[in-house]
Amino acid sequence: MNKNELKKLVGHKRHKYGAVRVTCKLGHQHPSKAEAMHCWALQAKINHGTIRDLEYEKPYDLIVNGKKVGVHKPDFTFKAPTFKLTSTGPMSAVSQINWDNPIICVDEVKGFRTKDWIFRSKMFQALYPEVEYRVVE
Repeated sequence: MNKNELKKLVGHKRHKYGAVRVTCKLGHQHPSKAEAMHCWALQAKINHGTIRDLEYEKPYDLIVNGKKVGVHKPDFTFKAPTFKLTSTGPMSAVSQINWDNPIICVDEVKGFRTKDWIFRSKMFQALYPEVEYRVVE
């Protein structure tokens, strides 16, 4: 059996960086095990009320001088609360979760940094400075 026959039988081709497509515990399809595990961890944060509005591969237009030069789709986009410190005594402080003005966060799960991804992530961070950009390795 040659490679092409094997590909037809299996139904997909092998990823060039060795990633294996995985279904997470929530039933979402992810291109890697690491991404599926991170999805599960973010879902736990939703259940605990520490993040909200989780979106998978939300597209962000990359517009320079009024022209669309590309699109960047971070793995996960969500809202995180800000924390308000309230003093209760001279040596102690208590933080309260504040959802009035949440922080927009994106998480990128990376096993291998390609030149294309490095360029798009830098452009994204320059165009969307209000978004907290985090890389999970």
